[in-house]
Amino acid sequence: EQLLGELSDSPTLDESALERLVYIYEREREWQKAIEAQRKLEMLNGTKSRQVAHYYCELAEQARANGIEYVICAAPWARDPSRIKPLDPSDPLFKTAGKYAPFINIINNLNLDDWKWMAGLFNEIGAKAKAAGLVFGYHNHNFEFKTLDGSIPYDLLIETTDPAAVSFELDCGWMVSAGRDPVTYLSKHSTRYR
Repeated sequence: EQLLGELSDSPTLDESALERLVYIYEREREWQKAIEAQRKLEMLNGTKSRQVAHYYCELAEQARANGIEYVICAAPWARDPSRIKPLDPSDPLFKTAGKYAPFINIINNLNLDDWKWMAGLFNEIGAKAKAAGLVFGYHNHNFEFKTLDGSIPYDLLIETTDPAAVSFELDCGWMVSAGRDPVTYLSKHSTRYR
């Protein structure tokens, strides 16, 4: 680990060393170190890794196992985890939502770019699932029907995800609670539902 850390500063071996460090940190369940190494890789190759979100979820699980009740899991609800801030248990949202308050706080702050990012993520996951002989599907609630910048996120998901890779499971109750008509959606997008 120490040698790879030193090699990660090398201009010719940095990417390879960081990839190996990430592998070690994943196996050792050292999630914070994995995040730091993955972020350095992102800076080197100019891409964003969705794996970082998984590391944040692992950190949340560790915190919960250690008795910390209210933690935020960053994936996939925010493409930029730095925007997510812990919610103070004295916040009024806790009175109505209890342990789900942090999750609801994230949902309430999603923007249209987040939904577009998720559509891309769903396409990626769906393609991998299909290649493995599995079906990837999305189950709605009511928050996907809140209009954002003139668009309905649920409609965006249906329109921008690959029908061959992403299916939908329609929850009529949630859809009706959002003021939408399930029959209209089933009629218009019948091939998308399984």
